[in-house]
Amino acid sequence: LSSVGEHLNTQTSQLDLQTWQAPVSGNATFSLRIEIAGYARSNSVGVYNAAATNPARFLVFPGAAARGWYATCVFGSSGQLTVRLYDSHHVLQGVTNYTGVDRDNFGFYLEGPAGTFWSQDARNSGGKPQALAYAGTGSYTGKWWECFEDLPFGSSDVDFQDSILLLESVAPTPVRSGTWSALKALYR
Repeated sequence: LSSVGEHLNTQTSQLDLQTWQAPVSGNATFSLRIEIAGYARSNSVGVYNAAATNPARFLVFPGAAARGWYATCVFGSSGQLTVRLYDSHHVLQGVTNYTGVDRDNFGFYLEGPAGTFWSQDARNSGGKPQALAYAGTGSYTGKWWECFEDLPFGSSDVDFQDSILLLESVAPTPVRSGTWSALKALYR
């Protein structure tokens, strides 16, 4: 992260943030800031409804996206999501409209040749983390970093630099209390 001017200790500044919510305005921007991975051209990144048992995936960045690409995302109040994808030269690459998106509780996924990995640890094999979150500092204060590993935790280099997103105008989803029954129901 220091290569983009961020000043934080990646070993000690990790936050237990696994799901997100859109702001009241519904407008958010996600930027693909760093991709250092053998599968960079094959990995796609998007959002999913975090409370769903078998969540649908809503693509934001296709495998063709590269460092510097960004998406403006408008989360509607009735489950709509409009994604406008731009390349690093600010040229519109496409507009996609989705329905059924939970603006108050969504996660991120990375999908590639090695599998699909989720920002919610419990969805990954062995409950291992495949994404780490950090609060931005300095000029990135008020923004968030979502850092993915694109190989299964047990066989990866655990550097979490395979796809790094900068999230703007979103907030962590507040922790919700629950029961063991509710948790088990997520995986039936």
